Amino acid sequence: ESFSSLGVALMTAWWILGSSAILIARYFKPLFPRHKLCGTAVWFQLHRDLNIIALVLQILAVIFIYYQAGWVWYECSYLCTSDVSNLLGEYFIPSVIQDFSKKMHAITGFFATCLALSQPIFAFFRPSPHSKYRIFFNWLHWFVGMAAWSFASKNYSFDTLNSQELRRSNNSG
Repeated sequence: ESFSSLGVALMTAWWILGSSAILIARYFKPLFPRHKLCGTAVWFQLHRDLNIIALVLQILAVIFIYYQAGWVWYECSYLCTSDVSNLLGEYFIPSVIQDFSKKMHAITGFFATCLALSQPIFAFFRPSPHSKYRIFFNWLHWFVGMAAWSFASKNYSFDTLNSQELRRSNNSG
């Protein structure tokens, strides 16, 4: 159950807060170009604050996930089962899919979190708006942000496969 609540926290961070921050940067910037809050554009304040909250939520969730896993990265053989009967027959393919899904869930989650963590570092080195290098920052910021969001979104499909297999094994036993 606590893994489910961590999944909800991560979904909130990525799909609600992160998506809102992306949409605000895309559509509020031209909509409210001169409105300021504490000397900074309102759209930028909202974009930055939502992303900071999302990042803190992601970091806390990942820390709790590793804590619950005994500080062990997910490792598994090519078949995630000790039950020999699962190696044959109708259970062979689901075991392979579940194993692949668990590995990819850990890997894509790791990449999504690392990419999200890199965004504030990039922002710290952001060139001034009139710098000739600003265009490179803008594209890098966009690309890394979209890659992080894409990895996180794909991670939910891997988690869905894991959840379906877990429910199926709990109902059959």
